[in-house]
Amino acid sequence: MATQTGRQRQGRYLALSMVVLLMAHAGCGKARTPDRWIIPEGHRGWIKIDYLVKSAPELPIQDGHRIIRFPDSGYLQTSSAQLDGWASDEFLMESPEHRTAMARTISGQGGNLWDGASEAEIVAGANGTFQTTSRFLSQCYFVGAEQHYKNSDDCRSRKWPIVEDNQRVPLSK
Repeated sequence: MATQTGRQRQGRYLALSMVVLLMAHAGCGKARTPDRWIIPEGHRGWIKIDYLVKSAPELPIQDGHRIIRFPDSGYLQTSSAQLDGWASDEFLMESPEHRTAMARTISGQGGNLWDGASEAEIVAGANGTFQTTSRFLSQCYFVGAEQHYKNSDDCRSRKWPIVEDNQRVPLSK
C-alpha cells in the first residue's frame, strides 16, 4: 500500500475522519489514560496537536494524566499516539499564578472551549480506494467566545506545519 502525501490526504480526510471519529467514540468501551490539556492564559483561537511525529518528544505522564502543554503559538507536536477509549480529559487555562478549569461547550451555553476536528491516517488501498489505519494524526479545539468560534476559519485552514508521512512514527507491522 502506498501512503498518500500530507497534501493529498487533506482533501480526502474530512468525510472519512468524521465517520471514523463517530465510530471510534461510539464503540469505545475501554478506559484510557486521561489527557490534561494545558492552554496558556489569554490564548484565543485554535489549538492543535500533531501526534506520531518521529522527532517530537513523548507526552509526559503526571498524576495519572498525559500532559499536553501548549506554547503560546497554540501548536504542539508529539511522538505519542492519540489513545483509544474513554476518559475524563481535563482542559486548563494556565497562568504563572493559577490554573482555571475549562469545559467543552454547546452552542448557546456560553462556554469557551469548542470541539474542532481530528484527522485520521488514510492509506491507498486496492482499486483506487482509501482506508483508515485507525491512527489519529491530529486534534484541534477552539478556545474563545462562541461568536469568535462561529466566525473563525476551520482548524485545517490555519498555517500549521504540514507533517509529511516520512516524518511520522511508522505503522507497526
